[in-house]
Amino acid sequence: MCFRFWKNGKQVDWLKEKIPPSTPILPENRAAFEAMKNEVFEKMAAIQLGPDSSAGETTLASRE
Repeated sequence: MCFRFWKNGKQVDWLKEKIPPSTPILPENRAAFEAMKNEVFEKMAAIQLGPDSSAGETTLASRE
């Protein structure tokens, strides 16, 4: 995996950047967020483990 962080058209060290904190998820949006997060984690686990593996046994969501 390659991770690059760009600022104003120039690659920078993201660990040295001062990034403002994000706004927390509102309580009324938490259930929808968790459902979407779990769906994405399941898809990622299926890609990572391959179609013949049992993604339900060890998923990214269950590792939290």
